[in-house]
Amino acid sequence: MSRIATALSRDAALRLGAALGTFAYRVSARYRRAAVENLTEVYGGAWSTERIQAVARDVFRHLGMTTVEFVRLPSTSSAELMKIVRVNGEENLIEGLARGKGVLALTAHVGNFELMAAACAARGYTISVIARDADDARMNGVINGIRESKGYTVLSRKVAARRSITALRRNELVGVLPDQNDYSGIFVPFMGRLASSSPGPAFIALHSEAAVVPIFIRRDADNNHTVDVYPALNVKRTGDRDLDIYELTYQMQGAIERAVRAHPDQWFWVHRRWKHQPTPAIETLWKETCDPMAAYRTGQGLQPVKANKDG
Repeated sequence: MSRIATALSRDAALRLGAALGTFAYRVSARYRRAAVENLTEVYGGAWSTERIQAVARDVFRHLGMTTVEFVRLPSTSSAELMKIVRVNGEENLIEGLARGKGVLALTAHVGNFELMAAACAARGYTISVIARDADDARMNGVINGIRESKGYTVLSRKVAARRSITALRRNELVGVLPDQNDYSGIFVPFMGRLASSSPGPAFIALHSEAAVVPIFIRRDADNNHTVDVYPALNVKRTGDRDLDIYELTYQMQGAIERAVRAHPDQWFWVHRRWKHQPTPAIETLWKETCDPMAAYRTGQGLQPVKANKDG
């Protein structure tokens, strides 16, 4: 597909990607069902069934276009990246780096996040991105080869903590995408439900004293992109490490939720974000209090998780 996508004009390639996404929506029953179920869980009280299905279809179309843009990256020049990716709020990134302890760039699987990393590198920033290894080693090499061809470094989760802290100490950018289910995470609210979330990014931020800057990308109506950079989060340091990690993880998930709600058709709804559920005690406490810190204060916020019947 990469040869075809590269041979076509950008507009034609995007039309191909949208068509492939629509086809995937029709034939991928498992992922279509996941997207519709997730959207229904979050928006079922406000949206009609028809709207939920339409947004789910748009999610697949967006993913198709994102895939085409990704495979075209090696042949996309820095000049073209600068043209098709606009940036709002870059001063927040500059201000974060001015502190001298690096920037933990908080983002998510919303918009074309791969294009955002490439655009940051094209603008002269030294950036590393923490990414999960693909299950297939050969495919992992292909994907990371495309990423690194655009000048940014990929950090495997297996070595992410040490290498990211080293990069931050060099006053660089490190991108994190903590919007997916974590098998050994902590439970914080996300989109109206408790979600098992990785405490790793908060640990890295607290240990390195880096600025935590939310940065998200969105696809615009003209199929160009806009990166929105927000002011750094207020990182609290109380002396209680677990409490600080919990509070910062809560803030991070809140920032991601705002980005997803702003552009729900561009998030990765096919992922089982709520696959793992809290113990009954935490679930009951959350429903009774709606207090994200209640579980922590009772010593239950960091308990192991259990899988629900979704698998």
